[in-house]
Amino acid sequence: MSDRQDRHELDVLDRATTALQDAQIPEGPPPRLVASTVEALQASDTPPVILRFQERHKRMFRILRYSGAAAAILLAVLAGAFWLLDRSAPFSFAQVVENVKKAKTVSFVVKQKFGDQPELEIKMSLQGSLLRYDLQGMLTILYDTNARTGLQLDVHRKIATTIDLEGTELQRFKEPIKRLRNLKDDIKDHVEQLGDETLDGQKCHVYQVKGHLAKAAAILVPDQFKLWVDAKTALPVKIESKDEHISLIFEQFKWDEPLKEELFSLKVPAGYRLESLIPADIQTGRIYYHQGYVELLSLQPDGQKSEVQFVPRSANAQEGYNSDKAELSPDGRYLAIGYTHTTKDGSYPPNRVLLWDRTQPKEKAVEVYIRPEGELQSWQFSPDGRHLYVDWWEGVPGTKGPEGRTGTDVVEIKTKAKQSIKLPMFKDTSDGKEKPMRFATASADGQSYLVIGDGLHVATADGKLVRRLSPVEARSIGNVRLSPDDQQALYVTFNAKDKSRQLFVVPVAGGPAKELLPPGKFTAVRACWSPDGKRIAYTSRLLDPDNPPFHYGKEMYLNLVDPDGSHGVTLLTKAVHPKETGLELTAWR
Repeated sequence: MSDRQDRHELDVLDRATTALQDAQIPEGPPPRLVASTVEALQASDTPPVILRFQERHKRMFRILRYSGAAAAILLAVLAGAFWLLDRSAPFSFAQVVENVKKAKTVSFVVKQKFGDQPELEIKMSLQGSLLRYDLQGMLTILYDTNARTGLQLDVHRKIATTIDLEGTELQRFKEPIKRLRNLKDDIKDHVEQLGDETLDGQKCHVYQVKGHLAKAAAILVPDQFKLWVDAKTALPVKIESKDEHISLIFEQFKWDEPLKEELFSLKVPAGYRLESLIPADIQTGRIYYHQGYVELLSLQPDGQKSEVQFVPRSANAQEGYNSDKAELSPDGRYLAIGYTHTTKDGSYPPNRVLLWDRTQPKEKAVEVYIRPEGELQSWQFSPDGRHLYVDWWEGVPGTKGPEGRTGTDVVEIKTKAKQSIKLPMFKDTSDGKEKPMRFATASADGQSYLVIGDGLHVATADGKLVRRLSPVEARSIGNVRLSPDDQQALYVTFNAKDKSRQLFVVPVAGGPAKELLPPGKFTAVRACWSPDGKRIAYTSRLLDPDNPPFHYGKEMYLNLVDPDGSHGVTLLTKAVHPKETGLELTAWR
């Protein structure tokens, strides 16, 4: 099944990003306006980085891009609006501008909800050129725009990543108030003063902002937003903006309250590892797995001598590394990787494959395959490491939705020459239509394939079916791998009713499948063979029926087992957040 049909490896951040992809989001204001308004809020002569930061984690980039920018723009553009409005209000709007400018610190909370997704809460703190973001205790991002540097902290995995702000232009962001004064003269036609309200014991003047000012300020909501201003301090107390897709609330404002210096410290905290690209020492007989989105880890089959190598980030801040698609070459040197393909319409599965040399990690990964209009579902090396098999999906031109065509190309890595594989057809029981089967894996000589379509089958290279390997009832299949001698195949099945997964081994020549994992207990299963074919490694996660939509449990495992189901050993047991992805087995080399 395609990524569009089965996005079972998404965590809470992925789901928020997916919701953003489907929402109708208008273009935000020009970067210069963003920069100058943030500068006004900070009352400093340094450029802001809300929309320009070099933080490279795709999910957080998109979430903070919208919430952070919206917060800063709302406050600063509102300051510009106050400056131009009628001065006959209960207090001077010019005073509001001065109060915002003079504030040495401000902190507030952004609550955002996309469709029916869980609400996300981000706390923001600003002090001059220093900024801090906290996402529900999951991720912290810090910036010092004077020093042109920052730090990202992955709270769960205890990983610190430095952020380089060098290259940001400063001179064009001068005179921010002058720029704010250049807003359209008819701004009064877009701001309506409503009746006063009391919020948590505070008397507030309430305003409705709509039209072009709302579009310039609230980039998530095109039409309007509502503002509460403290009647005594003339400072924002609450901002609310929503439509049928998105709800944003800015509240819990604290102006000019002392903020501890350590809140903005760019030193790596105790217990955190600093992310850096270090050359790998290639060793044989190691089991490789990803943990989250930045780490490729490995260990010996006895569970000893664990090592970690950080994977490269994309130069494009909006592109996210797809850890679940990464494939390691047979010699363990190269990692075939992909990043999300980001357009104005959203972020989608990768449309290209890059080859990263683990022994020269700072060298740019080399593109070996691209399908500009497609989505790459998976790719894998041939046993000799000379070719890549790439499984793709491509939509119908001019339309949106799950309808499209699929196929598989085989790419010669050295020359980048590619050709399509001929796949058998099958009748899809869900709609009764004839469709091409999906490529699963290839034999060592490339003369036969395992294919998926209403079960797992053996097929010849010229597209003829040979035999069925899985039982008739096992229709939803993924993660298929042939043993090194091509005599056995392992595969994972998916139960749509309870979201559980099972692991099986079956003789390629035909015969009954051996169950290695029982039904109803595990999810997120991935498996591979040892180099000698005598053992199987697999990662799995406890199933939690009470944790929809993916039913992730709180523990993940890395296990070993013989193909006949004997001599099972647990190498790793990891506690994991229920909304977070965990261990993803990559290879045994």
